[in-house]
Amino acid sequence: MPDLRTTKDSLQESISLEGTRKKLKKTRNLPRRIIHMSVFPEIIRHVPQRDYGIEGLTVRVDHTSTGTVYFVSAEKEVHFPEHAHAEQWTIVVSGKCLLTMDGETRTYQQGDTYVIPGNKKHQITLCAGYAEVDYVDDPCDGEA
Repeated sequence: MPDLRTTKDSLQESISLEGTRKKLKKTRNLPRRIIHMSVFPEIIRHVPQRDYGIEGLTVRVDHTSTGTVYFVSAEKEVHFPEHAHAEQWTIVVSGKCLLTMDGETRTYQQGDTYVIPGNKKHQITLCAGYAEVDYVDDPCDGEA
């Protein structure tokens, strides 16, 4: 005879999982902008926001004693011209970007990471719906 508690627990887990699937299915039909706004958790909204004057670009910046952390999201496509700065490590949280260094363009998507060597000239385009977390090896990055 089967263990009724195991069967009951399994049934409750299945019902709970089904409810979660229904909730996820509903959010798939929401406008992309609403989903994108919640890419970063509530705690990140406390990080100071920096205004770059670019419509659709949200950047939150926090300085540590050794570097600068950026939380970046783009509702629209954003093109940054060629520039250079201290070494940067990035993880793509959502969407995709096109990074050009040494004349070679690569596409990075959700879950990808990349490193930009210090003082290396590069150009980047953030596609609509993109979000990333960056660490730049300069505690005063962007303060000039």
